[in-house]
Amino acid sequence: MELSASLNKYKNIVMNLALIILAVIVSGNIYKRQSADLASINRNIAEEKKKNKVFDNLGKLEKKIDAYKKVLPGEEATTVINVLNAIAKDFNVRITSIRPAPEERKDDYTKSAFQLNIVVSGYQALGRFISALENHPIFFVVESVGINSDRQTQDMNVSLVVSKIAFRE
Repeated sequence: MELSASLNKYKNIVMNLALIILAVIVSGNIYKRQSADLASINRNIAEEKKKNKVFDNLGKLEKKIDAYKKVLPGEEATTVINVLNAIAKDFNVRITSIRPAPEERKDDYTKSAFQLNIVVSGYQALGRFISALENHPIFFVVESVGINSDRQTQDMNVSLVVSKIAFRE
């Protein structure tokens, strides 16, 4: 009887203790699940941050590409460069560099400038080359000429700015 009296006396304490243990176990399981979810969310956040960096870099690269498109020659400029090389070859002029400048679009025409550095044997060769440029079916205009002579080789280093003018329809 003493045992049943002791049990009745501590019945509430045992019941409360069992409920507390059950609550701790349930809350532990909930905590584990929430921790796993939180870790998954943190991994997703890290992945999304990496993706955002990639998209930011893509945006920057697209801006650079657009800037290069404005400066680099298009298909038409390649044709002009080939024509300039052919004319130079016909008149024994050596082109050391060609740099296209950005196209200037006006209401009635488009102007494509090219910076040429050439080596010629004398003034007559330079004159024939410029005359051939200006008489070519493509409308070329020689805008500036800078001449430096090399006294050792008797050649002239010439810097030209040649523009191709195309009228719009």
